[in-house]
Amino acid sequence: MNEDDDFSIDPITLLPMDNAVTTSCGHSFSESSIKDWLEKNQSCPLCNTKINASMLIPNYSLREAIIQLKNKSIDISSSPQLLSNSNNDNSNSSNNNSSNDIIINNNNSSISSISNNNNNNKESIEPDLPKTTYVREIIEREAKEGATLIVDSTSNEVFMNFFFGNVYYRTSGGIWYCHAMIEYALKRARVWGIFQNNSNKMLGIMICQPPNETGISIYQMIKSGMLAAPLHMGVKPLAKVLRTYEFTEKVHQQHTRGKLHWYINCITVHPSKQKSGYGKELISTVLRLADSQRVHCYTECDKASLDFFTSLDFYIVKYYEHEFYPNFYVLMRAPQERL
Repeated sequence: MNEDDDFSIDPITLLPMDNAVTTSCGHSFSESSIKDWLEKNQSCPLCNTKINASMLIPNYSLREAIIQLKNKSIDISSSPQLLSNSNNDNSNSSNNNSSNDIIINNNNSSISSISNNNNNNKESIEPDLPKTTYVREIIEREAKEGATLIVDSTSNEVFMNFFFGNVYYRTSGGIWYCHAMIEYALKRARVWGIFQNNSNKMLGIMICQPPNETGISIYQMIKSGMLAAPLHMGVKPLAKVLRTYEFTEKVHQQHTRGKLHWYINCITVHPSKQKSGYGKELISTVLRLADSQRVHCYTECDKASLDFFTSLDFYIVKYYEHEFYPNFYVLMRAPQERL
């Protein structure tokens, strides 16, 4: 077996992984094998961290990567030309790879699928990245890192400016709010991060609500679960958050009625990495899923982010200008054919 295929092998049974799930400690297994294991043991078989079956999370990114690897293997085995050239120099084989190549990191939870190149002539505002990063779903212990990243990267973002203004506790209040938002999203939605291979540092984060899911309701989150919100955020910022998200959710329901869709609640990249391709790689995760499911994508953004989204085939549905809320664009993207 090629060592690059190790990520697709279940560490317990040493058989191909089926219905991959991830534990709270970040290791992935076949769903059936880890559940059988946990009936007799209450710890991770790889690191001995205490876990139970309720902590298992479906690893959709890994499942998708395994499917693509299987499809790739079928393509290779059916092509005599590829087989005859399999021992060629690495530079030749890399030139023959399709844009669906999969980056495998030694940690089996660190899998990134690279998006297909579009065949249209539209030039992206971000360049293609060298293969030094990977995308995966984040786990709870990374929520604080993600919250700090969001605050650092949204100093001029229209919603955060509206919520907090120039209050002296903007950074601490913003981190607390974003941390609570991510923790809630980990239970109710999907949260992906883009990480650097050599350091595992989080470079960007994205929160998405899947089709057919109630998903994230910031209003309900704060109303029902954040009793300490006024203390950490201040009464005035909290009131603005509640009022704004109540309004944007009505707008969301109005424009998506009857349409299955992914709702991209948040996507941001560290300021030092913006306009370098990291946002494009991160968002391609949900765009591939939406295209494969034949569903739309929905999001809101300010003027500064508009070019990024329109370069990825989002179109403007409506621009909202309001005295009591931030001004923002509503954007949609129809599912795309992938060749």
